[in-house]
Amino acid sequence: MTEPVKSYEKLSEREKRVRDRSVTQMVNESIYTDIYTDEPIPFRKSSAEEPLPAAYRTIREMAKERLGQSDAWLFCRQGKQIALIKDDYQAPPPRENTFPCYQSLSDGELRGYVSWRTRYLQDDYTLPPTVFLKLYAYELINGIGINRATDGLNQLSALLRFSPPKEPWWQGRVARWMMEYTAYYRMDAQLLWNDPLFLANCLDFQQEILTDADTLPNDQVFNALQLLSSYDLTRSRLYREKPVVFRDGICQMYRAAAHGYEDRKGRSLCDLLFGAFCESPCLLFGDAVFLRDKKEEDGLVYLSPRLFFRCRDGFWSSNIRMGFHGKNQMLGKILRTADQLLREALRYSHPLKAENCPLPGISEVMAKAAKTVKEKEQPSPAPLTFDLSQLEGIRHAADQTRDRLLEGSDDNNPKIPEDAPSGRDENNFTAHEKKDFLSVQSPEPPAEPDALPEDVVLAEDEKLLLRALLTGSDPAAALRRKGFVLSMTADTVNEKLFDRFGDTVILFDGEKPYLAEDYIDEIKGWMNL
Repeated sequence: MTEPVKSYEKLSEREKRVRDRSVTQMVNESIYTDIYTDEPIPFRKSSAEEPLPAAYRTIREMAKERLGQSDAWLFCRQGKQIALIKDDYQAPPPRENTFPCYQSLSDGELRGYVSWRTRYLQDDYTLPPTVFLKLYAYELINGIGINRATDGLNQLSALLRFSPPKEPWWQGRVARWMMEYTAYYRMDAQLLWNDPLFLANCLDFQQEILTDADTLPNDQVFNALQLLSSYDLTRSRLYREKPVVFRDGICQMYRAAAHGYEDRKGRSLCDLLFGAFCESPCLLFGDAVFLRDKKEEDGLVYLSPRLFFRCRDGFWSSNIRMGFHGKNQMLGKILRTADQLLREALRYSHPLKAENCPLPGISEVMAKAAKTVKEKEQPSPAPLTFDLSQLEGIRHAADQTRDRLLEGSDDNNPKIPEDAPSGRDENNFTAHEKKDFLSVQSPEPPAEPDALPEDVVLAEDEKLLLRALLTGSDPAAALRRKGFVLSMTADTVNEKLFDRFGDTVILFDGEKPYLAEDYIDEIKGWMNL
């Protein structure tokens, strides 16, 4: 018969120590033998996973050839291949990423991006994930998938139509990229000023409009005030009822306030509201994936009389206002005061409660300007009157017209009086008109077409580059006048001619391009030079 097991409380101190040691030993043996042993980690493979197409496998293989190159270098190399792919693939939304690149996407996400890109270029403007918008913007900034710099600027402008819910600053960021894009590729700033979508999202340019408010029309000044102010002018009751009077009055009062403040303080009101201009170092496309693979030429690119970008020894600086770029609270209070004073001057039936203006003395200046605002009466429509005595004559003329139409004529050609002039004689033209007429009627004979081989198809910008290199003219200036970029055009020419020559045709000595000597004679024959 076995002895009954004693409870732990009835054990002596010696028996407790023995039992504790035994339990500890058993636990340690269990841990080291049963839990912490080496076991292989099983990798689960989804049975529904599709094999990656060959084009995508080629892109993935490029990551193995980077040899210490930067992420931007790999992005540009992969992007040139992705620009050639079209796909139709349904993939789940990608994970959020601050600086996405192709390598950070899974295979399914990469195919999803290429599929969206294909649909977008076919005019499908469904709001995509923010990661896809960033990737496409990075491609445009690096010149991937475009032939001319102006095409890239227009495509960046088109991205301003999207408003991602998780990126409230998306439009402002794209507008900033468009400014830097114009500076980096040395483009005409008028392209930005002619883009209404860009102007509606670029606060820097709106501040420039307010700075030059004296010389600009009221509609531009009013739109700038609306975009920069925390006070919503379009929600004013006076604006909804009398928009023209309200717009002209607010603009007139703002100009008066700007002049009054400058007279009192000796500085611009815009400098107070948005900060003074200051030239400081900047990193172009610092919040994007951008490859700097060449040294930029020194230069100064003006976007407005005061706003410019400067490149010196490869380093960029920008001269912009250093204040807060957002809805301005002080400007909002000034415009709210202007709204209240304008209602008082017009004796509007719904006045606003007076509040303290943040700038002493400006209220009096705006009040004087408000008194000069005269309400423009809308012309009442002219009353419609009918002369009943004329109705009989109208009926008679209509009957005659009807009879002629029903009877018809002997031929389909209208009869021309014999004494009608047959046209202007050559002697009736002035000398200036004759010159213009002859220039249209007698065009110059077309130039002899280029004798290009059948396997070589060159675009207009590519032919322009080759002619400039053969004739010794400045290729960069010639391309810039047509809206092309030298580096992009040279790359496309080298790609098209590589299969024929097996070599690079256009080489660079620093920033200066030149043709390889072995192929000059043959290319001259193509260009008929």
